[in-house]
Amino acid sequence: MDQNELFSACRHGYLEKLRQLVEERDVELNVRDVWDSTPLYYACLCGHEEVVLYLLEKGARCDPDTFDGERCLYGSLTTKIRQLLVQHKAITSQVIRRNPYDGFLRSLLDNLEFSDVTFVVHGETFRFHRCVLAARSRYFYERFASKWKHRDVIRNNHPLVDPDAFRAVMEYIYTGRLQIDVGLVDDCLRLARQFGLDTLDARLNLQKAQATFFVKTKFTTRIANQWTTLVVEPQIGSNELHYNFGNLARHAIPDVGSSGDVDDLSLDEDAFWSGLSDVIFDVEQKRFRCHKVFVCNRSEYLRALVTDHFHESVVTATGIPVIKVGGVTADIFRAVVQFIYQDFVTDLTAENVLDLLDTAELYLLPGLKKQCATVIAANLDRNCVIPILRTARALQLPRLQAVCVQFVASHIELLVREPELKKLIAEDAAQVSNREDTDTIEVVDDIRCCITNNLQTLSQTEEAHARLLLIDALLQELGLDA
Repeated sequence: MDQNELFSACRHGYLEKLRQLVEERDVELNVRDVWDSTPLYYACLCGHEEVVLYLLEKGARCDPDTFDGERCLYGSLTTKIRQLLVQHKAITSQVIRRNPYDGFLRSLLDNLEFSDVTFVVHGETFRFHRCVLAARSRYFYERFASKWKHRDVIRNNHPLVDPDAFRAVMEYIYTGRLQIDVGLVDDCLRLARQFGLDTLDARLNLQKAQATFFVKTKFTTRIANQWTTLVVEPQIGSNELHYNFGNLARHAIPDVGSSGDVDDLSLDEDAFWSGLSDVIFDVEQKRFRCHKVFVCNRSEYLRALVTDHFHESVVTATGIPVIKVGGVTADIFRAVVQFIYQDFVTDLTAENVLDLLDTAELYLLPGLKKQCATVIAANLDRNCVIPILRTARALQLPRLQAVCVQFVASHIELLVREPELKKLIAEDAAQVSNREDTDTIEVVDDIRCCITNNLQTLSQTEEAHARLLLIDALLQELGLDA
């Protein structure tokens, strides 16, 4: 839904809506719709200069030597927009994605830690992680389960396998993104088909066809001469990466064979996935067979447990450490594992969300905290809103804090007599050093701001005035003035 709103805001030039999506909801900018177009392209095409500038400043990519870059430049409605694209050099591919999960996946390519398989292609060496390759490609799963089972180094000198194309396709396996020289398109297509990457195969063929048509229908050869790079990005609504790594998580979670898409696992397949794990967490006598490349790079807390040589642990017959984890239930740890691998929790409910929020704080998982905050915000009521507001402050969750304040402002008639609200106001007032009568009180200021924000009709203004009078009366009762 957020991505649909993103495309709509860029087409219509709704800058404030765009700011809200980017700054409050962390919407990814470099996505594509079903026509393989980006939000930046629509902003250029529709002539919204401020939106184009904002997108570029926030990391929207439009590499100058790519088909996308030329398409944005050629389709720009105004000269000013074309100048903006040129001046920004339309953000290079070095820009890191704003989404922490995408950043994590990209970092795995640069971080050789925990890699367990090496490919040598025409003398060039590449190190990867078996669990990632097997989760993303049936080809690699079958090879690692059979002929490559005991091989740490795989060599390939086939004349049709280009090292640069191999590197690009492996980057796609890890990140869902591919950027290549146009001369390598056919080499990448061959590898995509061999590795069973149907989505990449289809996207490359589509990009190739679109680019060819685009060049042929223009009255200049400049684009044909300058376009040197082809980029494949995840499409809007695409969750292939999350699904593939979510399957890996399901194999890591105990009793995986009893639920989900993998209930028909053969013993051999179950043994294969278990064999890829390199660390086991024992939680309430349930064993989670995980992978260091995921847990250590997603949670510094779990990394500390894994690398703490003074932590008591046992080792399996195959040399895998078994780390006993306390202070958390198996159900909550299951949700943590889901998030670490697939970036969302399947069974996040009002019943388990507060326990999971505490664990997310302990395990240093800010993304999980945000997801918990979203569920909490949707289940606020007058009995819990003030305690949750305190929690939002303590855990530095500004969005949840804003939702709580808005709830209080909207229900001030019911909450104005609540002891918890009075206590919070008094505490905020006491925190101001050497407070004078006219000094502001944080929670009161926030509530007043919500009440008076975006008033458009006389009836809304009158209602807001009545609510402000209730706050004034409450402050008078508490002997405060703000």
